[in-house]
Amino acid sequence: MARADLHVHSKYSRHASEWFLKKLGANESYSEPEEVFRLAKANGMRFVTLTDHNRIDGVMRLQAKYPGEVFTGMEATAYFPEDGCKVHVLIYGLDEKDFAEIERRRGSIYELRDYLKARDLAHAVAHATYSVNDRLRREHLEKLLLLFDVFEGINGSRDKMSNLGWMDILRQITPRQTEDLARRHGIEPTSRDPWVKGIIGGSDDHAGLFVGRTYTQAGASTPEEFLQQLKNKLTVPGGRHNNYQGFTFAIYKIAYDFSREKSTGLSRSLVHQLNELLFHSRQMPLADRLRLKAWKNGARQDKIQKALLDLVERIRRDAHRDIEDKLRVVYEQLAELADAFFRTLFESLEKSLRHLDAIELIKDLSSLIPGLFLSAPFFTSVGHMFQGRPLIGELKQSLFPNAPKAPKRILWFTDTHSDLNGVAETIKQTAWLAHQQRLPLQIAAAVDTRQEQSGQLPPIVLALPYIREMKLPYYEKVSLRIPSLLKAIDLIYRADPEEIIVSTPGPVGLVGLLAGRLLNIPCIGVYHTDFSAQIHSLSLDEDLGRFVENYIRWFYQACGQIKVSSQNYLRILRDRGYDASKLVHYRKGLDTGLFSPRPDARQRLKSRLTFPEAPLLLYVGRLSQDKNMDFMLGLYRRLMGQDQRLNLLIVGDGPYKEEMQAKTASWPGVRFLGRQPREELPWTYSAADVLVFPSTTDTFGMVVLEAQACGLPAVVSNQGGPQEIVRHQETGLVVPAGQTAAWEQALLEVLAWRKLQPERYLRMRQRARREVLDRYCPEDVLGGLLGGAFGAGAEPTPTAAAVRSQLERESELAGAAGGRLTHS
Repeated sequence: MARADLHVHSKYSRHASEWFLKKLGANESYSEPEEVFRLAKANGMRFVTLTDHNRIDGVMRLQAKYPGEVFTGMEATAYFPEDGCKVHVLIYGLDEKDFAEIERRRGSIYELRDYLKARDLAHAVAHATYSVNDRLRREHLEKLLLLFDVFEGINGSRDKMSNLGWMDILRQITPRQTEDLARRHGIEPTSRDPWVKGIIGGSDDHAGLFVGRTYTQAGASTPEEFLQQLKNKLTVPGGRHNNYQGFTFAIYKIAYDFSREKSTGLSRSLVHQLNELLFHSRQMPLADRLRLKAWKNGARQDKIQKALLDLVERIRRDAHRDIEDKLRVVYEQLAELADAFFRTLFESLEKSLRHLDAIELIKDLSSLIPGLFLSAPFFTSVGHMFQGRPLIGELKQSLFPNAPKAPKRILWFTDTHSDLNGVAETIKQTAWLAHQQRLPLQIAAAVDTRQEQSGQLPPIVLALPYIREMKLPYYEKVSLRIPSLLKAIDLIYRADPEEIIVSTPGPVGLVGLLAGRLLNIPCIGVYHTDFSAQIHSLSLDEDLGRFVENYIRWFYQACGQIKVSSQNYLRILRDRGYDASKLVHYRKGLDTGLFSPRPDARQRLKSRLTFPEAPLLLYVGRLSQDKNMDFMLGLYRRLMGQDQRLNLLIVGDGPYKEEMQAKTASWPGVRFLGRQPREELPWTYSAADVLVFPSTTDTFGMVVLEAQACGLPAVVSNQGGPQEIVRHQETGLVVPAGQTAAWEQALLEVLAWRKLQPERYLRMRQRARREVLDRYCPEDVLGGLLGGAFGAGAEPTPTAAAVRSQLERESELAGAAGGRLTHS
């Protein structure tokens, strides 16, 4: 089988299309035709061509020198005349007269196709799913499938998934689909069997780095036979797919060639020496080695220059390595360099946050720009690689609507994964259920897998390396970890997700948001926490409050969809100016097998904790002023002042804990249990008589749902999400926020039912349990957040079936509640 790289450029391709090269004023390629020929032959190509943009002078000269090994070629820029959409067509075996006619006709893709067909010139559509001028739509691809029979399947500058996705379509088209497309667009197909497509491969190399690494194979011994096989649709593509790193370094190589040609100041710089070693496998001259030594002596204080020097030295030692290995080494070193920069920056940023200094915070964020500049070319290259992905999906859906759909690969980003909070617990539940059902969900988190226990999450964690850990003011128990940008992007790229979920607007969430943009895939934000309201209640700095609110709104508005767990917060976010078309309500689920009534819970608690014989009020959650802790303590003191004998059990931790303990030190009925493991909470809920939850900033209130699942009545505020969980007068009471008298009356009312109307109180407990079973089953954990992403393949879990059967066991609940009614 003979091989030829059917898509390769030389210095005769003049006009750059990539933004970085445009800014430099560089050409698209600086490769000499002779060098392209040498590289192609060295990499096993039997035949050689050049496909310069709208030029043939370079390949004509090459063919004149190597007539039996070179055939002519070009990449013609053609247009759909109806809307100006650009398409690139590779054409082979043409002469100068053909070139003149092609130049005259390429303003219309239809006229060009007719000329190529009439002249029987070998041709193929290049990188069909790549939008050259951002006008390509599904309709254009459908028309191309009718107009042309041969397409580039493996383009060496495109990523593997894009290439394979396009070839998958080319190989599945049927006669019926072709007929439907012909009727829809009014275009006569180009051949008698237009559903049979020929597929070729080419490196699309512009920099001289990957010539001949991607190719086309055909049974041929002459250039003419090779092109005839192409026309007969008997070619096979093969070789290298690209990745974003290779694409980035190709751009760097062209910029380097530009600097050499223009003799810019870069030619004597450290960066120039690095490029010489990276792109040319030759020994460093003595003069340059002496210059390198001098640079080392002067770089002891300059971290960036020292890192570059280390990289130059490393590449110099490994000059014999293949270009792919060199690029990997350079990427790793650049990642370390960017990490060092960001690590220094976030040291300053942490100080600004600690002092709640909004002005300094903004200054720190603005100084991110140099570090982002180091990383930006790789990010833009990821975007380039995945530009055509949505188009491929849309075309597949149009052509094969009834094809079975595999579950989407989902990557879920979170800044919190092991904490005892609602966000972490929701993620854990979903992750375990997805893992049990073998669904392709991964959790992306900044995790140190060497030190942290993995038992809380299933083995589906994508551990993002991180460069720094920061404590937040008023959230000292919560650590924000700053991921390594380039290392994280590399891991995400390899994971190749089809959908992204972000649960938190912290550094990890930002990386998820960026990844969604770069990979050109849907990004769903889950609005778990009202940070804006919390900051306003915690801080007297109005500037900081506005800054946080604006940032949070920007973050979620950047998502394609915003999932909110309560109708109340849907209204709140609409009132704050969020795009209403993006806001979607989802129903949370709960492991109601774990959170269920425990009949002997009160006795178990009394065996472990001493407290006066009296009704037991319970609070579970974060101990912070934004949770209305002072209001709760004031309410308890008022009740005690009326000779009410009450216990108050406080479960949780937070920055306000020590102050609360100091305030209640002389109150005999108050107990602080600290943070409890998740499996211990059902016992605590079941032992209590009333849950008191005065928070007004919770978007949902997972604690309230857990308590209700255990049959515990709840008294909650009429502001925020918890009010939607509690059915007023049936499973608890919903009370106006901040009205002490109303809250006092509500608690006295529930306690009176418990003592004087035990049957009514028992029914309240039973209804609480039943409401959760009916409205928040475990299936909702997957269905609510992930929607139809996993298709119809997700089966109900064994836990769900077990939960349903618990409705038949309410006698246990009744017995447990009846036993507790005797405690007064």
